[in-house]
Amino acid sequence: MYQSLLGLLQKRKDALGNPTGWSWVIKDPVINFITPTLHILEKDGHLILSTDLRRHSEELYWNLTAFWMRREHKMKWILHQFDKEEIDVIPLKGAALLESIYKRMGVRFMSDVDLLVHDADFVKASRI
Repeated sequence: MYQSLLGLLQKRKDALGNPTGWSWVIKDPVINFITPTLHILEKDGHLILSTDLRRHSEELYWNLTAFWMRREHKMKWILHQFDKEEIDVIPLKGAALLESIYKRMGVRFMSDVDLLVHDADFVKASRI
């Protein structure tokens, strides 16, 4: 995973005229969403960050981790309620992939959770 991510970062860096350091990632509207990943890349020895960027990327990483822990707790409650009401549900996209693909909650920005339910259960599910 790291090599492909580092390769993509390098391609974007080349496209921007090879800015120095890694602070450009925060300012780049195309890839700034991966800023928390810089924390992991540095921690695992793949790059070196400035003190400010290290602090910023680590803070984002842990904020996202806390966000996902709260969301996961709430999601478990919702899924439990669906189970009690006998509503079949399938988490889609990011929610379904969070643990299997991303492995680390703190690297994934998401603003919503998508759930698939049968048409007949939609109104009942929306009340939960």
